[in-house]
Amino acid sequence: MKSLTKAIAVASLASVSTAAMAVEGLSTTIGLVSDYNYRGVSLGDAAANVSVDYSVGGFYAGVWAIDDSSGAANAVSGEDGLEYDTYLGWGGEVGGVEVGIGYTRYDYTYTSDYESEINLSAGIAGFGLAVALGNDDDAKASDAVE
Repeated sequence: MKSLTKAIAVASLASVSTAAMAVEGLSTTIGLVSDYNYRGVSLGDAAANVSVDYSVGGFYAGVWAIDDSSGAANAVSGEDGLEYDTYLGWGGEVGGVEVGIGYTRYDYTYTSDYESEINLSAGIAGFGLAVALGNDDDAKASDAVE
């Protein structure tokens, strides 16, 4: 029941956000997934997700959230939870080369642990390279024992 309540709350947030879409550069998404996979690892079963993003002049910022209650949240705490990611960055052209730099932080409502990464990209003539440099900021093992 908690998952259904969270899914309705996420859908409501997306509905409210669509009213604000008259603001140039503001966008929202809402979706459902049957299996939440991240970089080839299954993180849970069906879930609802939503995002709110703002971009202007090559700069962007946003937040994305997913109901993570059937996957990692239950494995860690046995409770429902959300994953929410915040990100910002810039992308544009410099001297004929497409370049980009960004930062993403992955947080969870069921633990104080988080991950973060810096994203760098460059491309020219239809070819590109992108690199994500990550950091896993898990709490110390002694903090996890209660």
